[in-house]
Amino acid sequence: MAKYLIDHKHRKIHRSAYVGDKCGLPQIPLNKRSGEKKAEKIEQLTDKGYLPCPHCFEGPTIN
Repeated sequence: MAKYLIDHKHRKIHRSAYVGDKCGLPQIPLNKRSGEKKAEKIEQLTDKGYLPCPHCFEGPTIN
């Protein structure tokens, strides 16, 4: 399983273990997203302007 899910439509990087309804990922067509395991590839995507999802990239918030 991929550690990260890449939303190419909105140029966002999601953390697969924490993806939830707030991320909106189910509304993105499968051909507009991909999976990635390597942190080096994530760094390359951030250099290209992809942003980490504010809802899942850092993990769950603790209240």
